[in-house]
Amino acid sequence: MPAPLLPRRLLVRALALVAMVGSLLVASNITSTASASTSFGYVGDGSDVLGEGWFYSGNDGEHGRTGGAGFNSFILLDLDCDDGLTIGVTWRVGRANGVREIPKDKCGDDYGFTIDRQTSKITEMSWRLWAKDSDGEIQYSGRSEKDWLGSLSDDKDDRIFFEKTSVYNDEYHGDLGITASVWPTQETNDTDIFAGLALKLMSAELNARTPLPEHFSDDQRESIYKQLVCHAQGKYFAEPDQIGDSWDLESWRPNISWAEVWGGAKEHECNWSSEGGYDGYIPPVDRPDNQPPVVNAGPDVDGHEGADVKLRGEAVDELGEPPVHWTYEPMDGVDAGAKCRFADKSDPVTTVRCTDDGTYRLTLTADDGVNAPVSDSAVLTVRNVAPTLRLKAPENWAVYRVEDRIELDAPFTDPGSNDTHTCSISWDDGTTSTFAAEDHTCSRGRTFDHAGMYTMEMTVTDDDGGADSAEVMVVVYDPRAGLLTGAGKVDDHTTFATVAKYLTTDSTKPFGTFTLSAPASGDERLTFTTATLEWLVITPDAKSAVKGTAGEYGFVAYATDARFRAVVWPLSSGTIPPDDLLYDTSPDAGFDVDVAEPRALTTGATVIDGGWVPGAPLPLGDALDGVLPGAELTTIGRQDCLLCVE
Repeated sequence: MPAPLLPRRLLVRALALVAMVGSLLVASNITSTASASTSFGYVGDGSDVLGEGWFYSGNDGEHGRTGGAGFNSFILLDLDCDDGLTIGVTWRVGRANGVREIPKDKCGDDYGFTIDRQTSKITEMSWRLWAKDSDGEIQYSGRSEKDWLGSLSDDKDDRIFFEKTSVYNDEYHGDLGITASVWPTQETNDTDIFAGLALKLMSAELNARTPLPEHFSDDQRESIYKQLVCHAQGKYFAEPDQIGDSWDLESWRPNISWAEVWGGAKEHECNWSSEGGYDGYIPPVDRPDNQPPVVNAGPDVDGHEGADVKLRGEAVDELGEPPVHWTYEPMDGVDAGAKCRFADKSDPVTTVRCTDDGTYRLTLTADDGVNAPVSDSAVLTVRNVAPTLRLKAPENWAVYRVEDRIELDAPFTDPGSNDTHTCSISWDDGTTSTFAAEDHTCSRGRTFDHAGMYTMEMTVTDDDGGADSAEVMVVVYDPRAGLLTGAGKVDDHTTFATVAKYLTTDSTKPFGTFTLSAPASGDERLTFTTATLEWLVITPDAKSAVKGTAGEYGFVAYATDARFRAVVWPLSSGTIPPDDLLYDTSPDAGFDVDVAEPRALTTGATVIDGGWVPGAPLPLGDALDGVLPGAELTTIGRQDCLLCVE
């Protein structure tokens, strides 16, 4: 703030000299080194001033003034270094005394020092200058001066809204000029603060860390609070450069109306005055006795449908907080039937939740019962949230016979309760189904006429384009499909032989055998033979897959014309292939027979006969003996397997 026309220190010193010499003449050896102190004193010998002192309460010496030596500081000056006297000061705070004198090498210069930096409460103090001789005897003593020891809190552990807070005396108004200064944290500066609760917590933090003087009147306390509110909310109604890094709240500012706090903010910049002066702004005195409430709905807000969105409104009135209520009005992009609900529509600080996306106008209205109701609005933008689908049935790798009905059941959730939903299914045979969801569920069933492994994808889409999908693979076998047989090598590392066949049209599991010899860790090999098969798939386009177990291991073998793939895993990881496999001929391929990518044989052959007449096969032991050296083969009638590592 700008300095007054006549610095208070010079005025006080002039009056002191008038009292001492009985005239308006100012002694020639009085300097003007320091300025803008909160109290001034001197010591003289009856005809001349020997020394001067200035005290700076609290932050006054650091707050843009000149000559200050720091927080709660003195500046002393010895005006005659040849008189054999030493200038010093004694101060008293409560029952504690302090003494300091000017060092000899500082005579003639400003000598400044801080007496108490970390105080929690502004406290009255007194001080007196003196001059002592070379024997340490005080020869002259000035009068007792009164001031306030300022308070300061900058502990990092107790800060929420403010980096530091301080309460101190101000040089412009003497005992009436108590100032509270706060330095907002970066989070406070970066946050849109228009919540009554947040503002009250700010005020509580100031008073907890550095309390206001007990002798403050209710008007002074309310004025301090209104200044705090004005600074905290200045970004809403002031110019960008009017809100600084620290806020000064001064006790001498009148307790003006809330309407004037905000209505004149661009003129008074939160520094209003009852007298004009350096503030340059005087609130009107001819306003009505009862003015309407001042209402602010807070900043525009946004959120997601079905979720609580925080509202930070504020309504104030000279007689207290007026009754308020929230209302809403759909604007752009809101579907018919959408609704919003306030957690507490009679609280300016509350939450609102809407059932659909779009833009809404939220209006906060205050009615003090005397004036016409006053309203202010903010815009709420609600974003769509996609539904979340859960494919409940069937289970992955579930097995069905051709012409058995497969039911897909997929419930979903959507926080936008006003949304409508469409379901679609890609059946993995070139056909799709699209239909409306019912009771937040997508359900459809169908049969397949041909054997295969079908990866079906279910998708639910809301009316705003949000979607979620899930897929499942099922195995469909046909016992009439024929015979799979083959033997050979892949990359000269993996050797296999397999025969599989459903014996009758009523068979639910195929009979046959699968033998594998494949690389294991190091130089070892994995070799096993099994006749325990679970299912066989032979597709119309001559792709095949057979699944079974070998002791504590499971396997799936894929074969097409002169191509083969084997997948092996421990059954301790589950009955279907896990992510961590024991062996895989094509490790980057999928498990659906259409994307299995079997590898080309280096030697051997595969035969997939889709029209072989059902009947009992010949014993296979003799036919395959010698194909896998070192492997013990089983015949079709045995239901055991041999697993070993050579």
